[in-house]
Amino acid sequence: MRLKLRTIFATVTVLSTLGVGCILSMLAMQSTIKGLQDFSRQITLEKGNAGIRSIELLLSESEDILQTMADYIERRHQAPEILDLIPRFWLDYQHNFKNKGAMVYIEAGTGKGVACDINNNTKIIRQLDDESFEIVDSNTGVSQPIPDFRSLPFFRSGMATRKPGWTQFYAFNNKLNGQNFRGITKFIPVKDPLNKDRFIGMLGLDINMEWVSEYLKNSLAKSPVRSIAFVLERRRNGLFNLIADTEHSLNESGLDLDGDGYVDPDELGDEIMSATKMVIPKELTNDNESQVYHDTISTKQGTFYATFLCPFPGQPPHWILCFLASE
Repeated sequence: MRLKLRTIFATVTVLSTLGVGCILSMLAMQSTIKGLQDFSRQITLEKGNAGIRSIELLLSESEDILQTMADYIERRHQAPEILDLIPRFWLDYQHNFKNKGAMVYIEAGTGKGVACDINNNTKIIRQLDDESFEIVDSNTGVSQPIPDFRSLPFFRSGMATRKPGWTQFYAFNNKLNGQNFRGITKFIPVKDPLNKDRFIGMLGLDINMEWVSEYLKNSLAKSPVRSIAFVLERRRNGLFNLIADTEHSLNESGLDLDGDGYVDPDELGDEIMSATKMVIPKELTNDNESQVYHDTISTKQGTFYATFLCPFPGQPPHWILCFLASE
């Protein structure tokens, strides 16, 4: 009887120890999981905030520099050498825009103008005797035929609204940004200072999305967990347009079948991106909404913690920066 009691006591002691050990292990595991989840959330928030600041800075600077240029042109638009002065002015102020965008100024009446391409090479835009247009490299003298810049989205939008604004995302085809590049254009109508109802020209600043993709890739290069980042544009029709991504190359013409700058995220067949798109709230780009939104994305490839940020909620361009980190 005494032996049985000892055996029972020993068994109970062992089971109790194992039970306590299991509980402690579970608590430790839960603590580890929570720690990893918090770490993933910290990564998405830190990377997201850094990315959104870079985008906001570029967009804000583009508005400031174009307005400064518009004021300069209005004061000196009657000067015969104005088309020579504009590139010099641009090169003095464009320090943050090299390899990110191109500048163009087009006269409203003639369609003539001047531009600096994405590499800051000066281009002259002139009309030929047959009323067609060409763009000439001022360094090499090489010319190429181009459409009338007054038919492009930035010029038409500026003339229609009669005020500064942003175009919708589109495919650049103006010989200034490189082949198959996409982006948006900030535009500012230039007015006659003596008659504010008369437009004398249009300033445009193209912002190329290739630099955004490269920035996102570099920011995630040393991430200790699997991390993904991409930028979506919410179009006026409610559809999402994929404009930058760390997982896919988007500068191939085959992705943009219609040549209008639209890439359907679902066409890539990416489960994570499709799942992410489904949880983005419609209110995220509306007025007076929070700039930051968080959610958890469950996929066959694992669970990801997602942070969504908007550069300027309720204002164009309606972009959503998405950062995901594996939990």
